[in-house]
Amino acid sequence: MSDVFKIKNNVTPTRLKNPLPSSVTNQFNLIGNISNNVSEELELLSFNTLDYENIISDGYTPQGITTIDGQIFITAYKSGENSRIYIYDESTSEYKGKLILNNKAHVGGITYDEENGIIFVTGTKGSVNTYSYDRIKKVIESESISEINGDFTIDFRGFTDEETDECYFSINSNININVNENMNSKAATVYYYDGKIFIGSFEGIDLGVWTSYELSYDKENNTISIKNPFTGFLPSATQGMALAEYNNSKYLITAQSVGMSKSTITVFKKSDTGYEVGRIYLDDIGIEGIDVNEEGEIIAVFENGRNEILATSIEELEKNYDSYSIADEFMQDVMGIGYEAKAKFNEILNKLKELR
Repeated sequence: MSDVFKIKNNVTPTRLKNPLPSSVTNQFNLIGNISNNVSEELELLSFNTLDYENIISDGYTPQGITTIDGQIFITAYKSGENSRIYIYDESTSEYKGKLILNNKAHVGGITYDEENGIIFVTGTKGSVNTYSYDRIKKVIESESISEINGDFTIDFRGFTDEETDECYFSINSNININVNENMNSKAATVYYYDGKIFIGSFEGIDLGVWTSYELSYDKENNTISIKNPFTGFLPSATQGMALAEYNNSKYLITAQSVGMSKSTITVFKKSDTGYEVGRIYLDDIGIEGIDVNEEGEIIAVFENGRNEILATSIEELEKNYDSYSIADEFMQDVMGIGYEAKAKFNEILNKLKELR
């Protein structure tokens, strides 16, 4: 990302100062309590503005976003049709081509393990599908593909072994948010960070759940296995999440939207004094996937109301939100440190549901 410009947004930082349970109550409160009295300039980053209007014109709905090898990958779904991944050049914003997946999943999230060359895409019933980027890249760069009108379409169904029914691009795995839990959550988002995969569920206005797993690769047998599951909570209406270490601090960034409420970006930061959180409310509705790089630059995609990506940074978000400390028993689990007060939290959560 390079060029910097300013876009007017109605930015309304929250000013919550109370500990639990008031802070938990606000996790449900995306609709309402949004003042229009504060208007700030939120500085955004742009690579000549990446417009994904062609996804909309194809009748598909954008969902997840990640950066791979200098390219932007955006997942999209369409009812009754196979899901897709649209690919754009990061520096020029040029549309490069699309991948037609071998499933009809909601594909709410996509992330990339650069060290092992693996793409993770959310599937159905809590699962995550895994693909070899090296194999995809090999086909993209083949002469037969490059000759097609400057862009390409790779249909995964055409690369499936008839005898084994295995897709050439797929890596066998058991990555699933429901593997170690008695639940049936939808995998709304996924993020690879520091050797682990984080899968987040969407629970509407209720708190979401994330589960992380350490990954074990067996390249000889083309498999990925998971171990040491760890579970925590996400803010309500979380559609996308990203984790990063920036300026010697650890961050969890979530993108939240539900119905016609304004989109929200929430920033959790681990600090010496505890855990801080801030929010930015955007005019746009329908924020979905989000990604962050080592430079703290953030990109996000919208499923409606906006046909171009949002690009900003941790630094800019920190300039525009009010940070405040909230009780450890809630935040320590969000940051992946352990959650010993789960029973207490569930008791508070049940009381809140009774009041709604």
